[in-house]
Amino acid sequence: MAKIPAPAAKALLNQATVRWPARSKASDGIVPSAAHTLANPRSDHEPGVAHYCHAADLTDDPAHGCDAAAIAEALRVARDRRVKYVIHDGLMFDGLTWAWRPYHGSNRHEKHVHVSIVDNKSCCEDISPWPGIATAAPVPEEDIVVITLIVPPVESWHRFWRLRSTQGDYLYTSSPSEVQSAANGGYVYEGVGFDISATDPTNVNSLYRLVKSGWHHYCLAAERDALVEKGWTDEGVVGKVGSHGQQVVRLAYGPSHLFTTSEVEAVAAVKAGWKREGVAWGCGVVMPHVCDETAQGKIAAIKAILG
Repeated sequence: MAKIPAPAAKALLNQATVRWPARSKASDGIVPSAAHTLANPRSDHEPGVAHYCHAADLTDDPAHGCDAAAIAEALRVARDRRVKYVIHDGLMFDGLTWAWRPYHGSNRHEKHVHVSIVDNKSCCEDISPWPGIATAAPVPEEDIVVITLIVPPVESWHRFWRLRSTQGDYLYTSSPSEVQSAANGGYVYEGVGFDISATDPTNVNSLYRLVKSGWHHYCLAAERDALVEKGWTDEGVVGKVGSHGQQVVRLAYGPSHLFTTSEVEAVAAVKAGWKREGVAWGCGVVMPHVCDETAQGKIAAIKAILG
């Protein structure tokens, strides 16, 4: 598939140049290099459903007016419909909750703000002014330069978000695009489900996802084999887990399975009629989901910039 930059992504970079002509473009990027594709084939810099590369990196250059932290906060406050998620300097928010939270990837995006665009034709082709950036209409297309990305560091963590359907099915996924499509399909976004280490050498057990009649389940190989014999569809390995570190508790209510790292939630679920089936797996050494003091300080600094 041809790697065509989304017009909205090009407009974001171009509008920044219109406003701050002297800004650095050292970390700008939309279209991935071959090396980037090999290292991160699921990136939003790759062509998506709308056939566009639908993410833009805008260089942080506050000395010349292009302040990535201020731009990120402006995008969050504006809740622009095109925003899928934004990452900058170890923090991120998504277009579902619009709330800052720590970003645990090893590439902290310190030199730029990363803006992923919702993967549909309407959003990808919307070149209207971007909040916090545009003060004038975009300049003609021929003036836009697309810069190839460098290879990012390997991610140290796999984050799984949790969504719930109206019938009570729980879906856990590490794919932001699947979060978006599931939310569009009627699932309710409930936040972070769990994080599993991608580098912990003791995480050697394959974690499988299965589905049957609209119900999802997550388990290790032995149970996977038994469920496949009963008609479940194996959707493949979603990650590697172990037995130590943060524990994921498994609960069942009819065909629905809930997986949680929160003992408070597990106790409340049992009181509500769920059956506690024990520890499902260990995640390894996992960072907390809430903002630490450093992250809180960064958020305060962003707010101070905006007055």
